Amino acid sequence: MRAVVYEGPNKLSIKERETPTPKQGEALVKVTANGICGSDIHGYTGETGRRVPGMIMGHEFVGTIADIGPNTEYPEGWHDQSQYAVNPVMSDGICDFCKAGLNHHCRNRLIFGVSPSVVGAFSDYVIAPIQNLISIGDKVDPEWGALVEPMSVGYHAAKRAGIGPGEPLLVIGAGPIGTAVVLAARRLGTGPVIVSEPNPERRDRIAALDVTAIDPINDDLPARVKDLCGDLGAQFVIDAVGSSRTLADSLSLCSPRGTMVLLGMHEPTLSFDSYALSVAERHLVGSFCYTAEEFKETAEWVATAPRELEGFISTRVGYGQISERFALQGKGEDLSLKVVFTPHSDN
Repeated sequence: MRAVVYEGPNKLSIKERETPTPKQGEALVKVTANGICGSDIHGYTGETGRRVPGMIMGHEFVGTIADIGPNTEYPEGWHDQSQYAVNPVMSDGICDFCKAGLNHHCRNRLIFGVSPSVVGAFSDYVIAPIQNLISIGDKVDPEWGALVEPMSVGYHAAKRAGIGPGEPLLVIGAGPIGTAVVLAARRLGTGPVIVSEPNPERRDRIAALDVTAIDPINDDLPARVKDLCGDLGAQFVIDAVGSSRTLADSLSLCSPRGTMVLLGMHEPTLSFDSYALSVAERHLVGSFCYTAEEFKETAEWVATAPRELEGFISTRVGYGQISERFALQGKGEDLSLKVVFTPHSDN
């Protein structure tokens, strides 16, 4: 099989690897599509140090079952063309975290394309535990299965905020994850939703989802939030960027005793005004990944072919364009909402 191999900062290569054989309880998944995540780009440039030379990245993927291990049953409803979103988080199921329903914090957690020992989905085939495969049915574009993972991230963040139906939400950033938060808010009945985004293309795109999109550079963001949320400010804020500047904005716009969720990971170390947190008694909540149940719920939602996902995938690339696309995104020259890699296409 072919695979995209990370060779070090800003360098990828296409190599032939032996197609793996599934063991009991495993499936050989033929990758249909795999999304390029911001964490892949940060790993590619060497910013995070979370990718090591020789590994195969990729964790936002969907595919069909090409083979299963011995003494392993196919999932219910399986047929040759069945499409499955794959939960990239593998957990042992027996540690205290797993028993508490926090499998994404498992002590022995492995993640496709993030853990160096696990082959990711920038490849033709992947071995996955059969229980990590969630059917997306046959009513949806199969490639939409690659959106389940980022949509689950946004859904988890919205639930971490504790926001309920009819309650206003401010989202900082309208990239893929910020957009996923907006769509999660819709699923939860949240509203109205306000989005702060400096890039005009992304701002126009998010506004099409019937939200109020504000330019934080050329507009008076505090005044607009006050107009829309009242004098107290936004009771719920989700920072989908994760920089010192956006964290400062989030805290200043969050109401006293409000909840601010830090989701984005643009900078590994942040500084902020601690008084803005403690004096106003605001809640600062971290959000990472998603539970197995949230991934399943999101896959079931995607399987209904929600209209909001139309146009979310803006670009498709194969082996011939993958290195160029990584380079463009690494330089910040590609603001596509979501680029997916389609290994079995002619691209």
